[in-house]
Amino acid sequence: MKKKEYDSIGSPRPSRGPFLQPLALAGVCFVFVVLLLTLAAMDFRALDKTLVAYVEKQGFDFIGTVQQAVDFNLERTNNIQEWDLDGTVSSGLVDQRPSLQESMVMEILQLAQRIDHETENGMLSNEALSALVSRQGLWNLILFDDRGGLKFNKRSVPGDVEKAVSMMIRDHEDLNIHLFENLNESASSRFLALRRKNGKGFAVLVFDRQSFLFWRLKMALEMAVDAVGMPSNTDCLLIRDGKGRTLFQSETCPDVLIEGDPLTGDAKNADSIFNVKVLWEGRSQLMMVEKITLREQTPLTAYLQLNTENLDLMIGKEKRWGLMSMGFMVFLVVLSMWFLYRNQNRHIARVRQMDRLLQQAERLSAMGRLASGVAHEIRNPLNAISMACQRLKEENLQQLSGVIRNEIGRLNMIVEEFLGLSKERRLKLEKTDLADLVQQVGLLMEEEARARGIEIRTSGIETTLMMWMDGNRIKQALINMVKNAMDAIIASGTVTISIHRKGKDMAVVSLSDTGTGLAEEDLDKIFNLDFTTKEQGLGMGLALSHEIIKAHGGEIKVQSAPGVGTTFLILLPIKAGMN
Repeated sequence: MKKKEYDSIGSPRPSRGPFLQPLALAGVCFVFVVLLLTLAAMDFRALDKTLVAYVEKQGFDFIGTVQQAVDFNLERTNNIQEWDLDGTVSSGLVDQRPSLQESMVMEILQLAQRIDHETENGMLSNEALSALVSRQGLWNLILFDDRGGLKFNKRSVPGDVEKAVSMMIRDHEDLNIHLFENLNESASSRFLALRRKNGKGFAVLVFDRQSFLFWRLKMALEMAVDAVGMPSNTDCLLIRDGKGRTLFQSETCPDVLIEGDPLTGDAKNADSIFNVKVLWEGRSQLMMVEKITLREQTPLTAYLQLNTENLDLMIGKEKRWGLMSMGFMVFLVVLSMWFLYRNQNRHIARVRQMDRLLQQAERLSAMGRLASGVAHEIRNPLNAISMACQRLKEENLQQLSGVIRNEIGRLNMIVEEFLGLSKERRLKLEKTDLADLVQQVGLLMEEEARARGIEIRTSGIETTLMMWMDGNRIKQALINMVKNAMDAIIASGTVTISIHRKGKDMAVVSLSDTGTGLAEEDLDKIFNLDFTTKEQGLGMGLALSHEIIKAHGGEIKVQSAPGVGTTFLILLPIKAGMN
């Protein structure tokens, strides 16, 4: 017949659903906060990249527009056949020519006046004048005295320059401009001659074709930048040609950038753009270097420094708000965890108190039910003792005294079982060998079992199984269950006790008998205090054993079939930590 399995309270074991502990919830919240912080950091990094890309696009658009404007100016100047301050041209672009022409004249005239002033005050030596000629992109610089005598020249003096100076002396002229010849033809020389201050001679700035084109490109760039307008967050704009000569320079460019070149090696010849975010003199800046390619011109290099302080302030503000939000969320999580932990502790304390009250109520109720049974069981031995005393005079004294001792022993056993069940003793946990304990139980019960024709077998006791338990209480529980098994055997039979491990944390004691077995309707009653199938006894042995096993954090499973026998599986936790 198939055996049915029941748990330690005598009913089918229910499924145990998971219970989310506070520490597990705290771990989930911690992972959530870390994930949130990671996403926030990624968002901040993406925001930083987006804003930097916006500033880069602003710089690219500005440089691209300047390039288009320079191309436009140079294309218009290439269409002019002949330039003259008072002359006419074959092209109809009269409105545009004076602007570029006047700009070049004014820039060159200012340079000539500065040279005149610095040489007059002794600020420029001949070596310094030669360096200035190279730095300013001039072909030659010539200084004459008031009679046309030569005072300084870097290269030989062209004849048309000497002739022009002679005419200025003769006609008492202060300025002679001979710059704007046909750009497609190689003129003998282009120059601007200026009478020096107080009439002490003449300063002549001479250009060949290359130097004139350099100055034309320089002025075209200045006009383009002025027309386009630099971005409001520009800290520096510097444009150089392929020889490293400065074509345009804003007033705020640092000296280290003017005198040096951040591009070295292959980067100077690369067509790609070089961008880097730097901290310059305590200010956050985006350094951009881009090649400017013009028609029929060598590539130019533009250095553009854009101030990113406003972007950094914006990103910092967003980070502060983000961190404040994260902090507020963490605070809410911690506060929620504290309330949850506090309420759960209160709930657990109330549940434990209610459980203790319920156990006390159940114990008192059981005691009440047992009162009548105890009275009945005590009355029978008392009647036997009374009858034996009346026959003391008539019967053998030794025989009657034995009867009295047996009945008194029965009374003592009943009283001890009742008192043992009524007491609620604390466990004294000690490291104990379960195998040795089972062997002791077998030896204690062996003599009584042999007298009743029952064999007690033990198995699994060869290996030591150390665990935390109250050895005396567990031994008492096992003895009660062995006695119960022996009572279930009518004539002769076998009681088998075996132990084994179940996983790492559980020990199993199996106690089987070949007795009459239990009916299915009795399986859910065997651990009740007032239930017994024996003619004599109170039925407290299994109830007591159940209480002891339960106090150790274990459970008892029952498998039984009528006429076959019963098996008790006692599961005990190996590690300490039970209630």
